[in-house]
Amino acid sequence: MIVETLKREQQQLMDKYSRFFGNIDFMPYGPKDESPSKQLFCRVFNRNIDDQFWNWYYKINPNGDPIIYIAKHEGAIVGYYALIPMKYSFKGAAHRLALSLHTMVDPLYEGKGIFLILENLALQAACEKGIEAVIGFPNNKAYKGLVKRLHWLDIMNVPTLILELKNHKKSDLLGQGLVVKKIMEFDQGYDDLWNEHKGGNKWMPVKDVAYLNWRYFKSNRQYTVYSVSDSKDQLKGFMAYKLIKINNILSLDLLDWFPGISCVQMQYLLSKVIEENIHSVDVISTWCNNQAENNILQECGFKESSFSTHFCLKILKSGSLEYAEAENWSISMGMSDVY
Repeated sequence: MIVETLKREQQQLMDKYSRFFGNIDFMPYGPKDESPSKQLFCRVFNRNIDDQFWNWYYKINPNGDPIIYIAKHEGAIVGYYALIPMKYSFKGAAHRLALSLHTMVDPLYEGKGIFLILENLALQAACEKGIEAVIGFPNNKAYKGLVKRLHWLDIMNVPTLILELKNHKKSDLLGQGLVVKKIMEFDQGYDDLWNEHKGGNKWMPVKDVAYLNWRYFKSNRQYTVYSVSDSKDQLKGFMAYKLIKINNILSLDLLDWFPGISCVQMQYLLSKVIEENIHSVDVISTWCNNQAENNILQECGFKESSFSTHFCLKILKSGSLEYAEAENWSISMGMSDVY
C-alpha cells in the first residue's frame, strides 16, 4: 500500500535529517496555531494574509476540512504544509482529490528536511482519508523539488493564452435568442447543468452549486460571473473572471467556463464578455490545454504567450494510471489557488 511506502520513507527522512531537528517537533495543525501560521506566511511571502481569505480556504470549504501539518521549534511554527480536499469528476464519476497550497518553511530553517517530513505526514493522512491524488501548480523553485526529490508527476506545462483588446474586432456571432446576464449567486439550475454534462471524459472539479458559490462568491476576492440562457430561460452555461492591474496594465483573467467553449452558446457568451470589457481592459488571459477549445480561442484572437504554468500530481491510489495522462485533464485558472 502507498501509505506503508510513505511511512518507510518517513523513517528514512527522519534518519537522514535527525541531526538538524534538535527540538523541532512535527504535529497536526490545531486551532491555536492559526495566528502563528499567519505570521510564518508573512515571513515567507513578505505579505499578510487576511482573516477572510484564510477562513475561506480552511474553514468553509464545502469539500471538507484541510489536512495541515506543522513544524515547531521552541514553540514557534517554522514549517507548514496544507492540503485542501476537492471533489473531482472523471468520466461522470466523483473522486476525492486534494490541492496543495501555502507550503512554508521559515527561511532560517531551510535545508533541514522540514518540508520533506511535513509533506510525507500530510500525504499519509490524505491516504488514510481516502484522497486518491494531490494536485499542485508549483512555481519554478518548488517545481524542481517536487519532481526531482519528491517524485511528483510532471503532467504538463499549461499554456497561457493572451487576447490583446486594443485592435480586437467585435464578433459578428449572432445570439439567436440567447440571453447573457451577470449573476451574484449560483442557484439549483447549475446543479442541473453539472448533472447534464459532468465534465465529460476529463478530470475537472465537480462544478456543483456548493463548489461554485464557495469558489466565486464566498471569498473576499472580487469575481464576476455571467450566465447564458436560451429563449426559454434554459441555462446553457457560465463564465467567471476577475480583473487585476499590474504595472498599469488592466488584465482580465478568464478563470472558468462550463460547459466547453466548443458549443455556440459558450462562444456567444465569450463574445459578450469581451464586448463588455473591450473599452476598459487591456488584455484577457486564460489557460486552455484542450486543443479543440484552444483552436476556437485562437480564432477569437487569442495567442499563445511565452508564459506557462507547471501542473504536477502525486498519486496516492495504487494502479491509478488515468491521472498521469495530460489529455485526461481540463485545466483552468480557477483550479489554482493563485487566482
